[in-house]
Amino acid sequence: MVFGAAENTAVEYIDLVLAASIVPAVAVGHLNADYNNAVSRGPRAWCGSAWSPAAKISSSTQIEHKSGHACLVVKVVPNSSGRRQNTEPSAGWKLLLRGLRPELKMVQQMAHRYSASSGEAFAQLSSRQRPDAAIPFQIADRHLANGAGCWKTLSMGCRPEKGLGWADGRPELFDVDHDFSKARAANRCATAVWQMGRHAAPGISDHTTTPVIPPDQYQPDPALRFSDRRPDSLVLLFNKKTAAGDSTIVVPVRTLYMTINTQSVVLAETGEPIEAHNIQLSIDSDSWTWLWSADVPASYEAMLTAPIGELVELVVTLNGLPINLVVEPRKRSRRFAKSRLAIGGRGKAAWLAEPSSDKVSRTNTTLMTAQQIMAAALSDNGVSIGWDIDWQLVDWSVPAGTWSHSGTAIEACLAVASSAGGYIQAHSTAQILRVLPRYPVAPWEWSTVTPAIDIPEDLCTVEDIDDIDKARYNSVFISGQANGVLCHVTRAGTDGGRPAPMVIDSLITQPEAGRQRGLAILSDTGRQKIITISMPVLPEIGIVLPGTFIRYRENGNARIGLTRGVSVSSNFPKIRQSVTVETHVF
Repeated sequence: MVFGAAENTAVEYIDLVLAASIVPAVAVGHLNADYNNAVSRGPRAWCGSAWSPAAKISSSTQIEHKSGHACLVVKVVPNSSGRRQNTEPSAGWKLLLRGLRPELKMVQQMAHRYSASSGEAFAQLSSRQRPDAAIPFQIADRHLANGAGCWKTLSMGCRPEKGLGWADGRPELFDVDHDFSKARAANRCATAVWQMGRHAAPGISDHTTTPVIPPDQYQPDPALRFSDRRPDSLVLLFNKKTAAGDSTIVVPVRTLYMTINTQSVVLAETGEPIEAHNIQLSIDSDSWTWLWSADVPASYEAMLTAPIGELVELVVTLNGLPINLVVEPRKRSRRFAKSRLAIGGRGKAAWLAEPSSDKVSRTNTTLMTAQQIMAAALSDNGVSIGWDIDWQLVDWSVPAGTWSHSGTAIEACLAVASSAGGYIQAHSTAQILRVLPRYPVAPWEWSTVTPAIDIPEDLCTVEDIDDIDKARYNSVFISGQANGVLCHVTRAGTDGGRPAPMVIDSLITQPEAGRQRGLAILSDTGRQKIITISMPVLPEIGIVLPGTFIRYRENGNARIGLTRGVSVSSNFPKIRQSVTVETHVF
């Protein structure tokens, strides 16, 4: 204690004794909390601690609660009345500061699976929506006095995800629709001749290399080279030979076949172009001319409409190969904001059939050959109508009054050709009818034939093979009628014990006609393989027409066959041809 003014200060020291009576008190607290977990919350850290009974403390004990960075001290003080309260201490509780994590000492242990009644399964969270969790509340069981509180913190940046173990994949079955067949393994070294264009490098290029000029395959030779034995007549049969001695067009095996397809459709009379799509053409040994169809805009309707009795002729050129076609039936179809014409018809030889050609009765009043009878059918009152004949059968004579026919010009020509086992193919552009034998060489002798084209299976993308078994006839009787002859044709090397049904035709007036007809019948017997292959229209082979001998390699097996039909599909810029080949198995 200090007495007096500052300049006259006296200090007295006094000892005081203060006595106080401290009454033990009990701290009582109540905490009510409402928690709604059925809401969507973003990822954040959560801390949970289990409650446990507090241990008893003495009346002078201080209870300290600590957070990570601050300390709050709670002291027990007596009440104002100085009356003692219940001496039993109640359970203590801790006040957590927001944003600070309490420092707890936890016993670490291995995690275990929650039971179904209290556990919560994790599922894959959507990348766009957070799941809404609805967790039911239940009354918690009291922990033991020495139970340790457990809590866990969820990462703020990571979502729980389900872990899947690795396992062997199982094969999946699926269907693929495309134009290519199943690939086969092959080890080949490919060298591409094309490369990306670039600017010329600076400097001077070396042009001293002498270009390699391929030798001419055809070497002129004045020596006569006969392809057949000397015939009975004095007609000389020549055959051009190449330097290698083989005239077969061989399509090489390449890693890549590159074809630049071209297509054009014009009017034959004026050359005016026509926009055509989805062009389909086909011809076979039983069709004497082309059949075709296409789609054009409806604006060409007036241009493609011909006067009555006339035909509109078009020239379709595919990869440089022209084909003359006439427009016959037309079908118009209209779609929303689009109107098109579906057109089609036959080849140029349609002029020889109905309705352009009338049916006429014909007969030979004098001795004529079969070729002369066909030429007479292509004339009007002895004057040719402008069609020529490419006759490739063995001709024979027909006595006067032997043949009579009623029909159009093309029907009369078909009757003459079929009597000797032949068929007719009209030329693609010119007014020429090609009369071809159905079997130029018997199938059992095809191994000695030099094919016109050698096609590898690498060139083909689609292949269909049909096995056909026909009766194994080895002989047949061919008979004429008035002024006719009876021919018994037997396959060489057989006893002729399995004869085919007898054939009667009025034009069988000479053995040559009967032999050719019998050869066609006996050749179309036994086991056959009809192979259909799809390939591009290459410049070296073009469109493979019926009647062409080809060699086709199938799985390493070379087969020689005779083409029977071809269909061309031009859905520009894609152009492909499908060729049907007849082969025989012996």
